Amino acid sequence: MLANIQELQKLNNALIKKHANSPELKARQLLIKKLLSDPQCFFKISIETAFALLKDLGIDEAERKNVYSVLISHSNFSGS
Repeated sequence: MLANIQELQKLNNALIKKHANSPELKARQLLIKKLLSDPQCFFKISIETAFALLKDLGIDEAERKNVYSVLISHSNFSGS
């Protein structure tokens, strides 16, 4: 299970390369990259946006809630 921003960033970068010839999909991944550049992004976006982002990254529906819970856990909050 992907459980931190760095792992999501790696996945995102791979998807950007994969979609190099598909402008629409690449643009979506570039937007996600911008969001993921903020380590606290999951504390700043709605749960709906977070789940859509995880879906776009290819996280299985069954795993999204668990991944989201870990990403917004107290241990990941720096208080910025």
